[in-house]
Amino acid sequence: MNTPLRTRKTKATSGIYNYFHWVYTIALSVVGIISLVSYFKIQNSLQKQQEYTQIIHITSKQSILIHKIEKTASKIQAEGLSQEKKEYLFSAANLFQEQYNQLINIRLPENFGDQINKVTTLHTTIYEACLKIEKGIDIKEQVANILTHEEDFLKEIDLLNQELEVLSNQRINQSQIIALRFSLIIFTALIIIGVFIFFPIFRKLKKDLLKMIDSEKKSQEAATALSELNTSLEEMHKEIKDMSFALDAATILIKTTSSGIITYANKKYSEISKYPIEELIGKKLFENLLTGEESKVYQFINDPNKHENAWQSEIRDHDKDGSYFWLDVTLIPIKSPSGEIYQYLVICSEITQRKQAEAELARLNQQQLQHQKDEQRIASYAIISGQEKERKRMSFEIHDGIGQMLTGLKFVIESIEAVNEKQTYCIKEAKKQLQNIIKEIRRISSDLLPPVLNDFGLEASIKEFIQNLKKNNEVEILLNSNLMLDARLDKNIEINLYRIVQESVNNALKHAETSRIIVSIENDAEYLNLNVQDNGIGFDSKEKLKTRGRRDMGNGLANMVERVELIGGKLMINSTKDKGSSIFVEVPLDKESYEKY
Repeated sequence: MNTPLRTRKTKATSGIYNYFHWVYTIALSVVGIISLVSYFKIQNSLQKQQEYTQIIHITSKQSILIHKIEKTASKIQAEGLSQEKKEYLFSAANLFQEQYNQLINIRLPENFGDQINKVTTLHTTIYEACLKIEKGIDIKEQVANILTHEEDFLKEIDLLNQELEVLSNQRINQSQIIALRFSLIIFTALIIIGVFIFFPIFRKLKKDLLKMIDSEKKSQEAATALSELNTSLEEMHKEIKDMSFALDAATILIKTTSSGIITYANKKYSEISKYPIEELIGKKLFENLLTGEESKVYQFINDPNKHENAWQSEIRDHDKDGSYFWLDVTLIPIKSPSGEIYQYLVICSEITQRKQAEAELARLNQQQLQHQKDEQRIASYAIISGQEKERKRMSFEIHDGIGQMLTGLKFVIESIEAVNEKQTYCIKEAKKQLQNIIKEIRRISSDLLPPVLNDFGLEASIKEFIQNLKKNNEVEILLNSNLMLDARLDKNIEINLYRIVQESVNNALKHAETSRIIVSIENDAEYLNLNVQDNGIGFDSKEKLKTRGRRDMGNGLANMVERVELIGGKLMINSTKDKGSSIFVEVPLDKESYEKY
């Protein structure tokens, strides 16, 4: 009955689609061709503009080089020819010639011929004069030639640049005119396409759609009767489908009273729980006889606000031998005609294998995560250890190399006898500057690897670090130390704690705008605690420590996190804007934390 109607709709739709397809393709092709033509026109203009820009760039370099040649020639005229001036002049002349070669290799407009010939003549004169000076031929005469023709060469270069700028501006204007013309052409083409193509298509589509709507109304009227006949069949099919689903899902079926006492259990549940059906009857649902725990299902059964609807969850049950198994449970309340719940229908499926697989997967993921952390810790240790070794090497080289040379230089300066007051002042200032350099070298060497840390341990090195900072900073820096260690800490722990103190104090001085810094370090039998506090501007520590990757923390915080992890400690950063900051490190102390010296 609906077949001829559907055939007409299909043909109408196909015809509309084909017509629209070809018209749309032609319209897009026209716009595309116009766009390509405009692109190549503009591209050609821009290429010529690029050539002019390149010429201006080369002539600018020529101007710089001729200034260098002129200055060198002036020095030769005033001071005489030396090997250094000869080499410098020869180098500048070669660059001068290279830039000229690039200039003449570029295609220029024909009207630039006379200008280029003048530049070529002046360039050749200057370049040949440079070559003769380099060979030692008529040096004074050639210097005079350079100085004579340098100004003319610059004038010609400037005239060439001015004409090129005029041409460049003309090219820019031409490009703009081309772009405007083609934009107008494309806009006109779009208007024509809209008026003569899309508007007729719209009218045709509207007409065909109205016909299709009318046909659809007729088909709906014709199909109403069939729909009413199919309604009863669909309801019957839904009921059969629901019953089939319940039967398929009911691998385990249990019935209980309204209080959860089992009144019926099928054979499947008896096999899984290892209880005979006779023992299951009268038993509380999912009761663990070994521990007496009440299943979470009773939170639903005993709550009058919840037990009106079905309840679904995963339950861990136990069999008669004490082994556990997992069930996917759906609890359905059954109501009497009066509306009261008189029993529950429990439909379950066993999911023990799935839960075991999930547990095994979680264990493997945790194991893999731990493995990745261990690999990262090893890599971090290798990097930090390499950094410390490199700092140690640089410290020794600075101290034993540069430091010794500066000390020797100091003795040499002190041995110089001044002849007059000016020399006395210069020697005094040289001694003063040299002494400051020696102090700075010692400070850098100490920052790289403080000898006190290696010789006397953590507490002494922190004290020295703070004392050195006090000399050069107005900020009040306090140390509260209450270390009571039986022996020296492991070198790895000492150097990492020292670097953390160094990093946190320097960060506070550079960024916190603080007036006071307090470094506290103490220990008990189990832990060593380090705390660095300041009263500066602070920062949003919660935002800074979000899990966005260590790169987002900044190098300082990331280094502290890595160092704390390497020594098995914990790092806590508390900071609020305008309320200061606190960096707390807790390191566990055990037998491996100490080192025998």
